[in-house]
Amino acid sequence: MPGHIDIKLLRKAIRTGPGGVGKRMLARLGPAGLAQLFAELPPAELKRTVELLSEDPGRLALALRQIPDELLHEFTLTLGDANLARLLERLEPDDAKRLVLGAPEEAHEQILALMEPRAGAQIRHLLRYSPESAGGRMNPHFIGVDDDVLVGEAIRKVRTARPEVPLFYVYVLDSLQQLAGVLSLSQLVRASDDTPVSTLMVREVVSVEPDADQEEVARLVSRRGLLAIPVVHDQRLLGLVTIDDVIDVVEQEATEDMYNMAGLSEGDRVFSPPHRSLTKRLPWNMLNLATALLAASVVSLFEDTIGKLVVLATFMPVVASIGGNTGNQTLTVILRGITLGELEFSSAWRAILKELTPWPWSPT
Repeated sequence: MPGHIDIKLLRKAIRTGPGGVGKRMLARLGPAGLAQLFAELPPAELKRTVELLSEDPGRLALALRQIPDELLHEFTLTLGDANLARLLERLEPDDAKRLVLGAPEEAHEQILALMEPRAGAQIRHLLRYSPESAGGRMNPHFIGVDDDVLVGEAIRKVRTARPEVPLFYVYVLDSLQQLAGVLSLSQLVRASDDTPVSTLMVREVVSVEPDADQEEVARLVSRRGLLAIPVVHDQRLLGLVTIDDVIDVVEQEATEDMYNMAGLSEGDRVFSPPHRSLTKRLPWNMLNLATALLAASVVSLFEDTIGKLVVLATFMPVVASIGGNTGNQTLTVILRGITLGELEFSSAWRAILKELTPWPWSPT
């Protein structure tokens, strides 16, 4: 646990000790440590912890950003609608939207109604998009300047930007308020104040549509080495998908791929309750049991042959072991290729031929 906190002592202080002791111990944990703690606490202790942190909503809001998706439902129920609405106002709209989705669907509108109108309207707008799309991941805040302004004016706009606005790039808009170009902050601060931004901007802007899949967005950001990518519809700039969201997408997709390899659900985590792990793992294990029994029944058909030549039985575990290991290797390579965009439907046959080929050649 970060901060070298004795987790057992901390839980005891939360459960039975004076509030001041628990607050002092919790104060030694950063947002990541708090998020890890939340994942380990049962509902009663989680509720008490939230009460102890209620006087510092800023820290609590930052910790909420790092809570795993599968814990959000339980956590939002613990917070209650009013407290959740108050915390959502402290988060960026894309993070706030994720927490709203963790609450019961019937409570969404009530939570948004309790928020400041402007913040609630931004989240409503984001809820129109799929959570796994560029529109669902985007932050609607950005720095936009007209194409006829000078560098000095653009710098003043950057300095007066609200705290929630990502400061990676400055986007240039034409007279129709359509995206015309982009320039980095380094370009901006190195230029003289009387330089028109239109002479500095890059006109060929890499952008995505709001319905673009989050994996596609992550690959594009990685391939182009961007810190943020604009989300555009009909040439109008709707928002940005920033590098922190891309990292979240990469981690989420990598976790999903690894879990799929083992037949697991993402809801099964290290500190998940035993009953949750059981329900998540049992279906796949039942399927494995069925296929294993099927394989055993096939072997039983050759009982007489094995009885006459017992040495064949000694090779059965060897074949099973090599077959399982080879299958895992193939699955890993294929999933990795799909994740990195190296493998598409049109080229799948080449990958299949390569894996089935018993001698070293390259299918073309």
